[in-house]
Amino acid sequence: MFIGREKELKFLQDKYAEKKSQLIVLYGKRRIGKTETLREFCKHKPHIFYSCTQSTDQIQLAKFSKQILREDIPSRQYISEFSDLEKAFHAILELPYGEKKN
Repeated sequence: MFIGREKELKFLQDKYAEKKSQLIVLYGKRRIGKTETLREFCKHKPHIFYSCTQSTDQIQLAKFSKQILREDIPSRQYISEFSDLEKAFHAILELPYGEKKN
């Protein structure tokens, strides 16, 4: 059961409803509900959920690549990891989620 965070969920829903694409970075102290708020927001929406960890850029890229390449995109037939974050983010456009990419 998810309780609270109505203000944060409304903010995310309002941004989601806008036509333009956006990148929203959520950060804060540990154990205050950031992940659960995002999981609640993502329910019933096509999405890729990736949570960064404190690690090297290369480890971050490897984990992010793995998450994206789980999806049904052409790139997964040719590579096992993206060479940089720009290519990884560009691959999001290949997702079969229709017009809205989140």
